[in-house]
Amino acid sequence: MSLADWQRELAARIAAPHAAAAAAGDLDQPGLALTRMLQRNWRHTRLTHALPLTMRALPAGARHALLSDYCDACPCVSFFPVHEARGFAGFLASLAASPPHAASIAAMEVALIDAFEAGVFADAAPRADAAGSLQMARGASRVRFTAPPEQVLASALARREPPPPTAEDHELLIAPGIPGLARPASAAERRLLDLCAAGAVHIPVELAAAAATLLAERVVVSMPRQLEGP
Repeated sequence: MSLADWQRELAARIAAPHAAAAAAGDLDQPGLALTRMLQRNWRHTRLTHALPLTMRALPAGARHALLSDYCDACPCVSFFPVHEARGFAGFLASLAASPPHAASIAAMEVALIDAFEAGVFADAAPRADAAGSLQMARGASRVRFTAPPEQVLASALARREPPPPTAEDHELLIAPGIPGLARPASAAERRLLDLCAAGAVHIPVELAAAAATLLAERVVVSMPRQLEGP
C-alpha cells in the first residue's frame, strides 16, 4: 500500500460513522479511537463558536446524540467554522423532528454570517439562481420561525423552555443593508418576495414602496421592468 493510499484509508476510518467503526473494531484500537474522539471534539468546538445560540437551544439531554449523528452523517470537509455551521444547519433542517426552533435558529445564525461577509467583502450582486425582475441580493436571506423570533431567541439565551408554535409563521429578513442585519418582514414584503421567487416579471404597483425599502436595505437588487397599473 502506498503512503497516499494509507493516508486516505486512515482518514476514512477516522471519519467513519460510529456504527461502522465499531463493526470494524476501530473503537478497540486506543490510538485510532482517541484520534476519532479528538476530531469530533474539534468539530463540536467549531459549532459552539459558529452557532452559539443554536447550541444553547439544543436540549441538554439530546445535544450529544445530535452532534454525534451529525458527525456520522456529514463527514468533515473543512476546518473553517462557517462551513461546519452550514453543514449542521442543513442537517437540522433535514431532520423529520428536530428540537423545537433549532433549525430556524441555525439558519438565522448562518444567514447572519452570510450578511456580514457580504457587507465586508462583496457588493449586492444578484444571485445566479434568483428569478424574477427583483432578485435576492448576495448575503440576503429569509428565515422562517414557527413562533415570534424574539421569544424564540430570548428562550434560547436564557435556556428556558421554548415557546410553542403559533398558527402562523413568522419571518426574519437578514441582509447587509439592514441596521443590525435583521428585522421582521412585513406582509407586503413577504408577498413581494414570494412573487419574485416565483419568477414574476410584473410587480403590483401597491408593492412599489416595499420594493424600494428592500432595494435600499440590499435585500433585493434590480428594479422591476414594469409596475402594473391599478
